[in-house]
Amino acid sequence: MSYGHSHSAWAGMIAPLPLLWSITHTQHPTMMGLLTGLCEASVLLGMLHVGLLPTLWLALAWALCRGLAVALSDVLSQGNRVLMLWFLLPSWIVCEWLHASFPWGLPAIFGATQDSGPWLSFARWGGAYLVSAVLLVLWIPLFDRRRIWIWPVLTTCVLTIPAVPQEHNKITIAIVQGNAHVEHNVDLVVWPEGAAPESIHNASAILAGTRRQEARDIVYNSAMLIADDEIYFADKERLALPLEAWLTPGKYTGPLPWVHGTIGTVMCLESTVPFYARRLTQDGAQFIVVMADGSRFKTSRIAKAHAKMSVMRAVETGRDVIHAGKHGSSHIAHADGSHTPMLPLYQASVLTGSVTLRQSQTPYVRFGNWPVVLSWCILTIVLVQRVAVCTMRWWRRDKHLSQIPKDHASFANPKHPRSPRAFQTP
Repeated sequence: MSYGHSHSAWAGMIAPLPLLWSITHTQHPTMMGLLTGLCEASVLLGMLHVGLLPTLWLALAWALCRGLAVALSDVLSQGNRVLMLWFLLPSWIVCEWLHASFPWGLPAIFGATQDSGPWLSFARWGGAYLVSAVLLVLWIPLFDRRRIWIWPVLTTCVLTIPAVPQEHNKITIAIVQGNAHVEHNVDLVVWPEGAAPESIHNASAILAGTRRQEARDIVYNSAMLIADDEIYFADKERLALPLEAWLTPGKYTGPLPWVHGTIGTVMCLESTVPFYARRLTQDGAQFIVVMADGSRFKTSRIAKAHAKMSVMRAVETGRDVIHAGKHGSSHIAHADGSHTPMLPLYQASVLTGSVTLRQSQTPYVRFGNWPVVLSWCILTIVLVQRVAVCTMRWWRRDKHLSQIPKDHASFANPKHPRSPRAFQTP
């Protein structure tokens, strides 16, 4: 799983196999779930120089996310290991959603490992959460042979998913990484988070990350758009604590207006969850810009894992996504899942390309996190049914005991002096 987050989508595809095997062949699958989360969190080792406690906190959250999903499915299945495989699906999605909803964490959405391959197209319909469910369902027939029909069904879904609608309104952009100079005229120059330039060259507009101070103790991490003799700001809402504890969380102001097309800005950590890009697309953003400062990751695998998430956001929203990294890995992800080669780490360079201004909305943008809602409904119904069954058993037991005469009940007690069992020699 760790290698799937940072490098290969195919490694992420086969990653659930050990966990699914442990569910059907071991006595303590919950411990395997915790171990799975810890192994997956090894991608965070590149953050150790930031601080041991924050890294351990994030790794523990990843382990609890996976362990809680397995434990919940174990409780609902009541010892039926094959049934536990199926209850793992809603439990897994709900735990991932809860992890992503925690404002100060770095979420581990398993579906985000698929920046390429056949399963990426499912993100258009249900986001990264649906891709997570598909990766788990894919291997269930290996452990439940009666469900072999799953494979032709998934294959049919992949082959019948409609292609991304073609739109022809495009603009030229340039992503500046490091102290590089834009040599060609473009419509928009994009600088990463916290790297506002001193002047504008060869561009009709510029979008850059900067610090915006309103008062002595109120400082925002913002995206600044300079275009059409106007300056617009969009503030970062999800801060990376404790590193950004000195900053003030911003308020949502919607996409940035521009004469060529409406721009949705996502700041660094906000790109790790689907919520922010989807909300901007709903409000009319025609393309998305992710402004990242991953310099604290240095050359670790988490830097590339973060960049890969922009591909998932592009497919989910049906928008081209410009990923501008301060440290590197800058690229342009297109709505169909393709993307340009990533720029090298810590190398001053400029990536020039074009993005399509899109108007259409994907089913995921329209209907939202329906896999999460469906998973919550399944878990709630099963939990209510289990509680109702247990309550009825206790009620029938108490009713039966209340109908037994007191003398008979005391006579049946082996400690009663008149009970025949009291005279038996042990």
